[in-house]
Amino acid sequence: MTSATTPKALRITGRGRDQLIQIKRKTGIENWNVICRWAFGQSIQEGTLPPKLDESGDSSVEMSWDVFSGGTGAAYWEVLVEWVIAMGLDPETEPLADLFRRHIHRGISAMAGRPEYSNLTKLVEAISE
Repeated sequence: MTSATTPKALRITGRGRDQLIQIKRKTGIENWNVICRWAFGQSIQEGTLPPKLDESGDSSVEMSWDVFSGGTGAAYWEVLVEWVIAMGLDPETEPLADLFRRHIHRGISAMAGRPEYSNLTKLVEAISE
């Protein structure tokens, strides 16, 4: 395992917050941490580096790592580390917390932009494929 530790908190940009609101409204998923977990899984499957974040705009969304991970933080972190290694990068030198956050945001954007995620049933069906 890498010497890097998990972040203490996950901060969501203003745009990400707006997209979380949209996803919550469409799917009925009550908790943003659940959406963020799905978003991470969505992004990590893409096999490319997520883009750098536009930090402009305020964000009022910050959740602790424990709230995000629901007690399974080590598993999410290991998935990230394994992904970094599979990408040919060094987990000891990569800014893992930033990369994790970028994955969350890319996944949120992907989920918000997909019309087939119009409700929870369709979201689960699409993700299960």
